[in-house]
Amino acid sequence: MNMKLINIALLLGIALMGASVARAQEADVKPIDEVIVRVNAGVIMRSAFESSQREWLEELKSKYSGEELEKKFNELKPRILDDLINSQLLAQRAKDLSINVDAQVSQQILRLMKENNCDSDKCLEQKMREAGYDIDEFKRILGENFSREAVLGQEVYGKIFRALTEKEKREFYEKNKQFYAEPGEITLSNIFIA
Repeated sequence: MNMKLINIALLLGIALMGASVARAQEADVKPIDEVIVRVNAGVIMRSAFESSQREWLEELKSKYSGEELEKKFNELKPRILDDLINSQLLAQRAKDLSINVDAQVSQQILRLMKENNCDSDKCLEQKMREAGYDIDEFKRILGENFSREAVLGQEVYGKIFRALTEKEKREFYEKNKQFYAEPGEITLSNIFIA
């Protein structure tokens, strides 16, 4: 009977020691990434937020330096998360509206291929990698931008335009004729019959 109690005590001691080691290891583990904001069904991760901050900081570094850079960045900092949330909401709305921008993304990729003298997407992918860009990330960003513009056009600008009366449209046109004027142009063609 004593032997059984000693075995049970040993097993219990080993189990408790293993649990305390596991707890100590858990305390040392830092999360790779964490959710900082939930936006309906989507999330914004800390890595995306920090990446956006770095991008804005690099953008500002090209224009400002020293105290002015720090001042501008501190002014911009609160808006970075707001912009990420707005982007997430617009992307979710695009899904709700079943907006598909794959054709526009493909057109942009084809345009880039032509500009870079590439005959395949593998060639473009290689050139982008050499320039420090990931083509899949580039396509994702293009898709988000086109989706955002489509939602704004359909849900915001379209409604505003439809709400304008003909009189308001005419007044705007009369005030802004210079934006709608195109220089005169002549096209000549010649048919030669031998």
